[in-house]
This record gives sequence, structure tokens and C-alpha cells, in this order.
Amino acid sequence: MPELTSPLAFELCEHGRCADVSVNEEAKGTDKFKVGSCKQDQDKCGGKGCYCQLFRRKKGSKDGVTWDVVRLNEEHKDTDYDGDKYEYQCFCVTPILETAATIDGFSYTVRFIPCDKSGLCALNKDVVPGLTGQTVLLKCEGKCDGDCKCTLFRLKVKKTAKEKADKVKWSEKDAKWEYVAPTGKEIALGDDVYYYRCFCVKPG
Repeated sequence: MPELTSPLAFELCEHGRCADVSVNEEAKGTDKFKVGSCKQDQDKCGGKGCYCQLFRRKKGSKDGVTWDVVRLNEEHKDTDYDGDKYEYQCFCVTPILETAATIDGFSYTVRFIPCDKSGLCALNKDVVPGLTGQTVLLKCEGKCDGDCKCTLFRLKVKKTAKEKADKVKWSEKDAKWEYVAPTGKEIALGDDVYYYRCFCVKPG
């Protein structure tokens, strides 16, 4: 059983299986580059919130070395794919999605329940030009099955520049998914240290 670098963010689905990483060549202008992605197969990795997520570690790593989650774009592709430097795997996982709630002055941790299917839930990205630069806006759109809601979460994957300068102690093993916004609510992309993803969920 593989070990993940962020055990507070994912649980491996014991009986789920994913296909090999899909690698394709894409172009942007005259530049060509490789992208990696995981094929979603509800028959082999589905139910109980399970889905296929892309992970990587340095090539030549020993068996005990943990796997880092790969930050994907809104199309669930890794546009920084580097097959010479890293080895990649798609693992069947379920996300651990929590948020804090205060009731009568007491703080509680509320866990969202990932739904069996993702439905038409998708992350929409809009780039708005401005006088001082562009603003990137994100929101979750689409309909989930039943009473599940398409909800935006984010996962920290590295330190901010300020945290590095201040020598703040943080590592990927501490990373947790954070609730960001409900369906249709647009948010501005802040520090480029998060992996954003939409999940179909219902409150626990």
C-alpha cells in the first residue's frame, strides 16, 4: 500500500484501482509540452467519494518514500509534467473535507461527506485583465446527484514567500483541504500555493 505525503487530506480507497497515468502532448502558441492526467472510472474507482488523483515522487525513490499530490488545473491536467525528474501514479483516494463551525460559543469540526458521483460539477476559471495586472476568478458550477452540492475546496501544497522568509514551520504532511465557497460563488485567486478542486458533497 503506497504512503501519501498528506495523510490528513486523503484516504486511500482500499479496493479501488486506477489506470496508468495518461500523458499527452499539448501546444500553447509555438511551445509544446507534455501534460499528465488520471482517467476517471466509476466501475474501478468510484463510490464513497473515491476518485483517481495524480501523485508523484522523485525518480528512483525507495519504496518507503511518500507520494506528493500533484496540483492540477481546472481541466484536471498537470501542465508541469516532468517524466524525466518524477515518477507518477494515479491512486484511488477519497478526500478528507472539513471546516470549522461555532455553535453557542463552542468550536466544532464539521466533515463534509463526498458523494458517490461527481455529476457535472466542474471548476470554472476566468481571467480578468486590469490596470495593475490580471485577476484570476474561480468558481464551482454544475449539478451534483441528489442533494449533493458542487463545492469549492483548496489544499495548500507549498509555503508562501512570506512564510519562507519568516521561517514558518509547515510541511505537506500538515496539509488539509479547506472549504472555500459554495456553488456559483466566485472567488479571486490569492497566493499561488493552493490546489483548488470542486467536489460534490453534503454536510456530515
